[in-house]
Amino acid sequence: MASRLLIFVICNVLWLPPVYAKPTSKRVPLEEFTRLTLDIVPDYGTQLVFPFVLDGMEPVLEINNTNKTGFTAEHKEGQNTILVTANTPKAGGQSPNYRGLLFITVGGYRVAIELRTTSRVSKNLAEVIFNLSAEQREYLITEAVKRRTAQLDQDYQTRIASLDDRVEAKALNLVADLAFSHPSTVRVKTAEDVTLQNNIPVEIYVDEWRIYSSFAILVFELTNRSANQISINTANVTSRSDEDGSRVTNGALKCNKPLKADSKVRCSLTTRNRSIVESEKLTLSVNTDRGAINLTW
Repeated sequence: MASRLLIFVICNVLWLPPVYAKPTSKRVPLEEFTRLTLDIVPDYGTQLVFPFVLDGMEPVLEINNTNKTGFTAEHKEGQNTILVTANTPKAGGQSPNYRGLLFITVGGYRVAIELRTTSRVSKNLAEVIFNLSAEQREYLITEAVKRRTAQLDQDYQTRIASLDDRVEAKALNLVADLAFSHPSTVRVKTAEDVTLQNNIPVEIYVDEWRIYSSFAILVFELTNRSANQISINTANVTSRSDEDGSRVTNGALKCNKPLKADSKVRCSLTTRNRSIVESEKLTLSVNTDRGAINLTW
């Protein structure tokens, strides 16, 4: 009877499923200087989980492993984790008892970890989760915002500098266009007297179009017949046709001097819209602090 009972117990033991240790984790406060010890089973490993993405921090992430033969520390860009594993001998056989130190520096935090190999699965932590206090987390967020703002400002300044370079290059190309080409001209030779606010008399005279390969220049004059100075602000040309209706073309306005009392200035309005010269009817509008000066031809 006793022998049958023994056989029954042995059979049941043999049929029991193998027992595996469940993955365990440990929470550790992340301080400026953090110390801990990890026991690692070869081919198992421990994942270090930080409360922030490790890339893009200041100071930048630095990992120093004093025993690369026994241990490996791996970080993937864009993640907040570092995987630490114990290496197995390439030739097989029993794993030696490795010892080492792992130093992690990132964002002003310094973590020093003593590494030891073990054969006891129960001592191997699946995760070490680093925690920050509410005050530390708020400070970290503030610093991240500062870094992001500084990066955006630097990117903006870079784009502005690049834009300035492109604008300068285009301007130089236009100068080259002036140097290597002779413009064709379309004479206008028309004038009109205009009365501005406070009965200020002004004469506007449109001389001609000077047409280059990539732009056109309208040359005109303004004569101030009063004792008041007039400030010239902007100018544009409106084209009118039965087919296209009205279209306003803006351009770069340049006058050779201020329009002072009882004086005359010569101005130019430059536009990239060369086709406007062929319009059926045109109106030049010069906007001043005394009102608009218009001339249609």
